[in-house]
Amino acid sequence: MILPRLFASHLNAAAFRHILPGDPGKRFQKLCLFSSVAVQATPVSSVDNTNYQPSNTPIMSAPPSDQAGSSNVREQLRQQFLADKSHHQSNGRFTNPWPSFSLQPNTKFFTSLLTTDRNPSSRSIAEGRAPKVLALNDAKISEPSDLQLTWLGHASLLLQINGATVLCDPVFSERCSPVQWMGPKRYTRAPCQVDELPPGILESLGFKDVSIGDWWDEFKGEFKFACTPAQHMTARGVFDRMATLWSSWVVQGPSGHRFFFSGDTAYSSTYENESKAECPAFKQIGQVYGPFSLAAIAIGAYSPEILFSTMHVTPEQAVRIHEDIGSKKSIGIHWGTFVLTAEEVDEPPKRLALEMEACGYPADEFTVLSIGETIQHK
Repeated sequence: MILPRLFASHLNAAAFRHILPGDPGKRFQKLCLFSSVAVQATPVSSVDNTNYQPSNTPIMSAPPSDQAGSSNVREQLRQQFLADKSHHQSNGRFTNPWPSFSLQPNTKFFTSLLTTDRNPSSRSIAEGRAPKVLALNDAKISEPSDLQLTWLGHASLLLQINGATVLCDPVFSERCSPVQWMGPKRYTRAPCQVDELPPGILESLGFKDVSIGDWWDEFKGEFKFACTPAQHMTARGVFDRMATLWSSWVVQGPSGHRFFFSGDTAYSSTYENESKAECPAFKQIGQVYGPFSLAAIAIGAYSPEILFSTMHVTPEQAVRIHEDIGSKKSIGIHWGTFVLTAEEVDEPPKRLALEMEACGYPADEFTVLSIGETIQHK
């Protein structure tokens, strides 16, 4: 059976579930479900990154091309990154092993959290500035192109690639919380519920395999799934901080299409980061797996930045990730669904558009969708 996030804010990180239908005659012959992160709870004290020892592999200025021989270079790089376990702590937990990551002490974090004015978010919702919610396009979803993406709100996606269907980070609950009597509540509805997903996805599905991945692990078959780094954190309660690993994901189809899913991630913390260090993981992902045909990159839940920059990106930083991974087309996610932070609800796409213009990029190279909208790769 499929296990959507009916009441949890995030499934465990770096968990990849292979789901195959029992009836091979169904249109959706393969369906996979994966999640990238688990929700953060109580902050931990600041992490000392002064002894960080990065991989000896230099960061290239651009992702490798698809020319002959590059596959060997990619695999050599992946093996070097795979051998680097600096994100593993001696107590069995995990960390972000880069100077771009820092955390405020508990007292400072909670003081900032309790005094943050969320009126801009609430006011913008009351003014009708939330994203539109569209009915699913059953025609497109039933007859998909080789690569297409449907935004289900927040970071939830329906990816269809070379006949396979992948549910990314599915949330259909009213609240983004481990319980439904408290926590951030939807201000935009989901475009569908679990039992309203397209025919052929749910009727005859059962988990056939569950895999747990570390950064740079690959799951290969007709499709390649790669568990890749992200800068975030996990917790289910007060005492399990960093007990499970967070990640981004790469999906590669048999036709050569490559898709990147950022999940929840940060890029450069503003707290005790005087050098303005940036997370090196995305350039590394671009080296090994780029360029990407399509990417879904977080753009929201960042204000105030002194509080949330250690776990979330700004739209401007999202464009840096778009560049780092070598994405040809990106869609902004992680916004427009729950009030998690203080920015106006339509601010992330506005800032994204301004940054794309400032960088001289076509506006549609990195843009946003309406909830429920499907985009087909051309």
